[in-house]
Amino acid sequence: AKQCSSWLRTSHCQSQSLHKVERHLRKPRRLHLNVVSRSINFCLVPPACHHEFRSSLIRTKTSPFRNSFTATLSTTSTTEDELKRKLQPLVPKKLNDVVKMELLDKEPAEGVRKIWTEYFALETTLGSTGVCITKDEWNIVTSRVKQCPSFVFPVRKGGGAFFVLYAEWKDNNLIMTYLEDYKQNPHTAESYFHLVPHEEYINTKEIVLIQGEHLPYLTKQEASTLLNECLHFYLDDDKYMHVQIFNLESDKFNFQAVFNMTI
Repeated sequence: AKQCSSWLRTSHCQSQSLHKVERHLRKPRRLHLNVVSRSINFCLVPPACHHEFRSSLIRTKTSPFRNSFTATLSTTSTTEDELKRKLQPLVPKKLNDVVKMELLDKEPAEGVRKIWTEYFALETTLGSTGVCITKDEWNIVTSRVKQCPSFVFPVRKGGGAFFVLYAEWKDNNLIMTYLEDYKQNPHTAESYFHLVPHEEYINTKEIVLIQGEHLPYLTKQEASTLLNECLHFYLDDDKYMHVQIFNLESDKFNFQAVFNMTI
């Protein structure tokens, strides 16, 4: 941790044609979100949990885990200012805000990878996680998100419990929001997780540093799992097939199959 910390900053994100395009894009999006809800409705979770989570996921407007989290904080010594700080909206950081690039520039690609991944593995106080992928891998991801920019990911909470995040790529950034919040109003849905790519070394070292920032509704382990899953579903051909179905043939989307593939 000490070795990694020396590279890091001390502060811890034709109008008619347009309407035709919008109508064409929005109909599949509404469709696949409804299909997801129906698919989740019949997802094979333990019988004792099935009715409870079917109701909480499909019918309520707020996340039961979000309510539980805020209730827990309110009964502890957390002050109002601390609570606001923990729940402030995610703001993507520039790489220079995270690391001392003048030092990292001197490291070889493998050295940068090691410093980046070890730091996020050891650091427990930040609401963020990170991985490093190759230039070729990132090129595959960016190529595929142009065709299929959205997907859904379950977050397992133990005992068969889970909730679902809706993921959407915008300008090579990935934002995940609680599915039901997004369905109510995409513009006001709170971001639970934000993937930020840092491409400063994509040409000189042929690597891309990926940072995932998250609100405390997610644990660090859950955020780390999400970060890896969202990349794997675009890099692995078999998993990407489900992303394609979700975006292009939503009436055939099988949430149970995706649920079984996630950790």
